[in-house]
Amino acid sequence: AVTETTAITQMLSTGNGDKYDPDATSKKIIPTGVEVFEISGPFFFGAAEKFKSTLHAIKDKPRVLILRMRHVPMMDATGIKALEEIIDRHFRHNTQIVLSGVQPQILKKLQATGLAAKLGEQNITSHIDLALARTREILEKSQAKG
Repeated sequence: AVTETTAITQMLSTGNGDKYDPDATSKKIIPTGVEVFEISGPFFFGAAEKFKSTLHAIKDKPRVLILRMRHVPMMDATGIKALEEIIDRHFRHNTQIVLSGVQPQILKKLQATGLAAKLGEQNITSHIDLALARTREILEKSQAKG
């Protein structure tokens, strides 16, 4: 049996981008105050726990956290629950979460569990460019308020 592993990577706007990937984070302009993480692989219990501890390690609370999920083929109930905990914790720190590259079957799960409504459908995008556009809107609104 093949054990699928899930990789969680903090994407830095500089450094070792995949030169063959036109959507590599290193080729995008990531605004200040924004963190980008990419989840690759199924988002199950183990991966979800690993992801939560990875996020705990961020020293500065970002204004926006983009979760790239283009390589997440499936998510189980524990993954949904973990995502909800991550969203709740970040809302408490006034961090908006934007999901990027969400596959249709995962979007359906997020809608069915009410998580899409909680996060805001406008914060669930199909592509990193849309996620970054949404992020800029959020940052502009928060600057207008502040």
